[in-house]
Amino acid sequence: MQISLAEKTVEGFPLVVPTGPISADSLVELGQFIRETCTEHEAAGVVIDCQSIEGALSPAVIHSATPAFIQEVGRSIKVAYINPPPQWPPTVDQFSRNLAYNRGGLLEMFDSLADAVQWLRQT
Repeated sequence: MQISLAEKTVEGFPLVVPTGPISADSLVELGQFIRETCTEHEAAGVVIDCQSIEGALSPAVIHSATPAFIQEVGRSIKVAYINPPPQWPPTVDQFSRNLAYNRGGLLEMFDSLADAVQWLRQT
C-alpha cells in the first residue's frame, strides 16, 4: 500500500490518503505513518481517506493486525476515517473499531469529512 499526505490539512488535522492493496503489514506501516505525521504536524488526530484502499482483511487478520496498528499509532492520537471501500462489510468494520477501543485506541468511521473533523476537535 502507498501512503501519502494530502497537500493540505483539514482544520489543522493531517489528511492521509492510502492507496493500493491492504495487508496486515501495510496496516502497521499506516500506523507508523500516522504517528510520525501527527508528531511532525503537532496534531492530536488524523483523517484517513480510505476510498482508494484495495481489498479487505479477514476477521482473523483484523484480530491480529489491529492491536499492532494501535501500538504503532499510540493511545493518544485520534484516527478518524472516511470513505470506507464497499468491500469492507459494516460488521467487520465495526469489529475492527471495537478491537481498537478495547486496546485503548481512538478510532472511528464517519460519513463525511466535516463529521470526522468535528469528532477530532472534541477533547
